[in-house]
Amino acid sequence: MYFGRGNYDPSAEAEAKSRLQAFDGATAISSNQYFGREEEEEPSSPISANYGDLEQNAREFARRVMNTSGDDIEKIRDVIGQGAQKVQEYLQRYS
Repeated sequence: MYFGRGNYDPSAEAEAKSRLQAFDGATAISSNQYFGREEEEEPSSPISANYGDLEQNAREFARRVMNTSGDDIEKIRDVIGQGAQKVQEYLQRYS
């Protein structure tokens, strides 16, 4: 049957309910916690390696982003300015 219709298993349902009761009141659970598997370690990245110094990591990330995107932001600003100028000219011409 499609999606297990007609294959009701009361013992599987009881097992699932007991697993869920263990997490009563939790705001989030992982699939590893639900199925009783060991948690995998999160891969370390240079930005998130040290959670204790979150502010410094955030500043470093922002600095990197701004250094790589500064020229892009300036180009976007210029394009938007040109577009606004064209709209202004259009409105002046037809008002």
